[in-house]
Amino acid sequence: MSVKKHVTFTPYTAWLSMDFSGTSALMLLFYLLLPIIASLSASTIFLEDKRNHLICYVLLNSSRKKYFSMLFLKTFLTGAVVVALPLIIDLIGCFLLLPNLKPDPLINVNLGIYEGSGDLFPHLFYAHPLVYALFNIAISFVFAGLFVTFALAASFYIKNKMVILLLPFCLQLLSIAVNSFVMKNMALSPFGFLPEAITTYDKSFLAIVLYGGILFLVTLFLYVRGVKNNEAF
Repeated sequence: MSVKKHVTFTPYTAWLSMDFSGTSALMLLFYLLLPIIASLSASTIFLEDKRNHLICYVLLNSSRKKYFSMLFLKTFLTGAVVVALPLIIDLIGCFLLLPNLKPDPLINVNLGIYEGSGDLFPHLFYAHPLVYALFNIAISFVFAGLFVTFALAASFYIKNKMVILLLPFCLQLLSIAVNSFVMKNMALSPFGFLPEAITTYDKSFLAIVLYGGILFLVTLFLYVRGVKNNEAF
């Protein structure tokens, strides 16, 4: 096997978020359905606790503030871990099967990651590819947590479980639509900026922070308002 073949297929170019071809159906489906994957984990906990009258029993030994604070935190972490864990396992699996060699700027130029390509940190990808991969997992971790807590906040106002589960996915689709028809150059949807392999749009760290920040503030507002509207518990 040639050196080029070894460098072409490495853990850093073949794991789920990168995928050598950049068009893997599994990769595209994973990041497209990421909001649903996250929401399935814990987004309807409050709704179920309320329907089963478990909140009343919990509040006998805990304050409302502690219950709802821990509910938010646990929901965030559960959704985040459910998404991050498959990425970590896939990356580890690639290390077990492929040679641990750094990507080459010339051989791997077809990945679309190079200086001036619009990627976040192209130099980091070639100099410290593991750090680059872990950074990608960390961002996916955060956005998965944001999506599931957004669904949790919606559960204070919506009683249909299916609608609650699909709401973050609808937000994803709306973001993709805006990205496709309004802002065509910069990645403004998680589907556009989370996968390493998707280089169709320029990725902006500021845009990622703004998207995450706005989603967090909207979620927090809806959640706090929902808690106040349920003071009977």
